Order: sequence, then structure tokens, then C-alpha cells
Amino acid sequence: MSQLGVIVNYSFLIPLLLGVLSFSHHAKGVRVFLYYLLASGLVAIYSIVLGSQGTNNLHSVHFFAPIEFVWLYLLVHLWGGVKHTRLVQALLITGMFVIAIISGRYIHGLQQYPLIPVLYEATVLVFVMGTHLTQRLANRYVWYREPDMLISIGLILYFSIMAVTRLSFNALMGESTMGLLISIYHVFLVVSLLCNLMYGWAFWQMRLKGRKALAAS
Repeated sequence: MSQLGVIVNYSFLIPLLLGVLSFSHHAKGVRVFLYYLLASGLVAIYSIVLGSQGTNNLHSVHFFAPIEFVWLYLLVHLWGGVKHTRLVQALLITGMFVIAIISGRYIHGLQQYPLIPVLYEATVLVFVMGTHLTQRLANRYVWYREPDMLISIGLILYFSIMAVTRLSFNALMGESTMGLLISIYHVFLVVSLLCNLMYGWAFWQMRLKGRKALAAS
């Protein structure tokens, strides 16, 4: 693993630490996102440990992707950004689990990357996060001061570049394109690091808002 890869893999500790420090000031949705960061960080560490032992770790993506999808989809719902009916919500969530099961059992297997479930997850989450962000911008909120908007932007960036990266690897894998794929992967790493820094800034903004509220009371 490259030095940049190591830095990015553990960069989730930055927002996690800032989230813990600002915990008492969290709005409900921001706290839910902190728990998600902790869970995804633990899964990442588990995958790193398996990879360092030469053991296939892709089953962790198969199992965590549906959980991640539900977690983040309901997070946007908590923020009021999802206007879907309960039926649509149930269909989208059920669809994720059905696709994940079919992928793991019949298409990719647990030893290969679950491209189809991950693309489904990325498409739906980018759409709902984008809808929430658009609504907030329309109400003239300043994005770099609003924790939910910072988190939404970070997630949109992450899932977008992740989908592009995985599609590129799936379509272009070969010796002649290895240099291009490495460049794409490095872009993915840089964007992932940027996203974690944005999450950290979101937690810090939550802390600032909380302290201002206390000072004004």
C-alpha cells in the first residue's frame, strides 16, 4: 500500500476525533453520522488487517454496503431531505438488500468486488444527498457553515468518485491501461482525504454553533 493510501485509510480518525470533541453540541443527524463514521472506520481497519495477512477482504464490502446504504439514506430522511413515500423508501431499501444478496450469491461472489450493489448504492445516495443539498442552497444557507451540507457534499464527492473509479477498473483493467488506472486511483484517494477533512470541519462547525448558542443563553 502506498504512503498516500495509508494516510487516507486512517484519515477517518480526524473527523472521528473532532466528532467526539464536539459530541455534546451535536444535532441528532450529525450524531448519527458520527456513529456511521465509527462503524465504517472499524470495517476499514478490519479490511486492512485481512489484506495485510494476504486474506481476501472483499466480503466486508458485500456485508457492509447494504448497512451503509440504509444508514445514510435514513440520515438524509432525518434531515428532511428525502420526500419519498414510505412505499418508495421500502422499495429502495429492499432493492439494495436484494441486489446485494444476488450479487454475493450468484454474480460476483464474496471473493470479488460487488460492483452492481455499490453502483446502486452510489446512484441513490448521490441523488438524495444532491436533492437535500439543492433544497438547502435554495433557502440561502451558507454551505461551509452548515454541518449537514458539508457532510452531504462530502458524501456526494466520495460516492461519485468511488463509482467512477470502480467502473474504470472494471472496464479498463489491463497492462496497457495500468498507468491510467493508478492515476484514477490516486485521484480517488485525494478526494477521499478531502471528504474526511470536510466531515471534520462539519463537526467543528457543530461545536462552534453549540458554543455560540450557550454564550447567547
